[in-house]
Amino acid sequence: MIIPKPARFKNEALLERIRQMPCIVCGAPGPSDPSHIKSRGAGGGDTEHNCVPMCRDCHCEWGRKGWYTFLGQHIAFADWLLDHGWDIDVFNRKLSHP
Repeated sequence: MIIPKPARFKNEALLERIRQMPCIVCGAPGPSDPSHIKSRGAGGGDTEHNCVPMCRDCHCEWGRKGWYTFLGQHIAFADWLLDHGWDIDVFNRKLSHP
């Protein structure tokens, strides 16, 4: 039996606002990609705490390297996530938001 994937809520207004912002990682001016900290495939939604602006280069690097390596190389962004309520468990390689 195949279980259908649940419909995902898409917040176009939020995504458009994020596209106009500078990259949160390197500061490059917009337009930016709305990057999901917890991916859509993992159940992350289009919410204020889960979407951040990233330039295309940083967004591709985030996806290519994975969050664990990416945050190790971009400590200021890791600090930003911690300041915004994200839990970074480096021992178990878990990134979560309560």
